[in-house]
Amino acid sequence: MPGASVVTSTDRETQRDCPQRTSARSQEQAPSMTATLCRRWLVATASSNGSAVPVLSTRACAQRLPSALAGRLRCYSSDPRDLLNAYPIILPGAANDGDGIDDFVPRKSSFEPPRKPKALAESNPLLSFIERNGLNPLKRFMSKATTLRVGNRHFSDSEQLEDQYFPEKFLKGAVGCLPQIGQALSDWSGQGHQASSLFAPALYRKLQACHHGFDQMDLVAEISIQPLGEGDIRDSWIVFGSRETASSTLQHGPLVKRFDSMTYSRKIDSDPSHIIYREVTLEFVLNANEYDGGRLPELELKLEQMKKGSTLGVDLVTTVDLECVFRIKSTGELAYQAKSRRPFWVRFESGYFGQAEKWDGQWKIADLDNYFVSKIVAEEERL
Repeated sequence: MPGASVVTSTDRETQRDCPQRTSARSQEQAPSMTATLCRRWLVATASSNGSAVPVLSTRACAQRLPSALAGRLRCYSSDPRDLLNAYPIILPGAANDGDGIDDFVPRKSSFEPPRKPKALAESNPLLSFIERNGLNPLKRFMSKATTLRVGNRHFSDSEQLEDQYFPEKFLKGAVGCLPQIGQALSDWSGQGHQASSLFAPALYRKLQACHHGFDQMDLVAEISIQPLGEGDIRDSWIVFGSRETASSTLQHGPLVKRFDSMTYSRKIDSDPSHIIYREVTLEFVLNANEYDGGRLPELELKLEQMKKGSTLGVDLVTTVDLECVFRIKSTGELAYQAKSRRPFWVRFESGYFGQAEKWDGQWKIADLDNYFVSKIVAEEERL
């Protein structure tokens, strides 16, 4: 694809939209070329993914775009950082990735920073302070203990304390599989089967769309993830309901009502016939004909869903060395390379399990760097 002497039909079409392409460029004109590259990829990505894509400012693109890559990408291609900002993993060089661990700006995660609904703060500031600094941490601790206890009951080989699955056995396996994530993301076209078995369906579809975009631009990504510590279970989630309605802990939808800073009801984009009621990290998928989300559900409704079954989600956080390399696919030449050391977030999800159904023991990766979590948090914090 690269090469000044080659003019394709796509080139001719884009010449109408990019006048700079047909004129001579000097060093002083490079920023305007970069600005065009920064804008172009938004159109392609928004149409293919159906959603807006975060984008660096024109000035940031002009300052940070590698000159070698700017010379190789055509007007109809992209600044890689637009691609990076749309990727589930916050790759080195993305808009919110700094030069080191102190500069890294993670996506929003649940409970961080502590939520402070305006109505509660204005009506009773003292209660709001007590809630943020006393009640909420206690609720979060109790909820985490409850979900992990459920997990131990279903996943452990023995009832003995020293043989419990959480946290030691889980952390050892979870941290150990992080390099495998990078391997699956590298050479994506050759890892189709492995990737589909490693990632949950929604994340797999998002990654597939991103790598399809790379392929269209004659780019291939190579990603390395090397953990540096043992990791920590930040939170654990459990969603109760039937196999059809409670297969994921990351079902997104518009907020119906906020009852307090840790209790919400929301609709489900993919299933309008059900509503999720959430208490801290416990979620109940309730029939919309029985529960409209405007009130606290009856205990019987929650118990009914608990008897059906559940899916467990566990948030792992650990420090990693992350390296990203883009190569020109047709030539193998290096187009972009960057490294960073920073915290890395992964949501692991179990399969569906219940009293009558056993889980096969295979975890799937449902979220990376809070890509989906941040969307849910943004909706829940909407006033």
